[in-house]
Amino acid sequence: MTIKSKLHDLSSGTSLGWLDDADFVENNEEMLEMSAKVALAILKVMKQKRMTKRVLAQMLGISPQSVGKQLSGNANFTFETLQKYGRVLGIKFDFVPRYNGSVLLEEDFRSTIVYTFQTKDHSSSSIRYNTQETHSYDWLS
Repeated sequence: MTIKSKLHDLSSGTSLGWLDDADFVENNEEMLEMSAKVALAILKVMKQKRMTKRVLAQMLGISPQSVGKQLSGNANFTFETLQKYGRVLGIKFDFVPRYNGSVLLEEDFRSTIVYTFQTKDHSSSSIRYNTQETHSYDWLS
């Protein structure tokens, strides 16, 4: 192929691999950043456990090549995949939705329950009722 024909191909709107890659990175920057953080966390735990990609792949039931591709930092992890990695490695992935810097749903998952129960105090002639206890349940932890 001559230089002239290469230039013609470039100018005719044919796909350029590096340009497509650059567009992908620009359009998916946030997803790639999250993916890289997840991959680094998995790799850190693997290092602590002295676990190879081959062993991890066997435990996950996938090929070592798939593990390598997923841990490259470019994978678009599904929640299902993260659950599998978490189960095998003992990692809990917490995702906290935020809007304008504030955590969403936090109040929805935190609740205070006040209940009243009755007790009889036999040490005196009177009977005491309505002892209250307050319990907070934090569903996010």
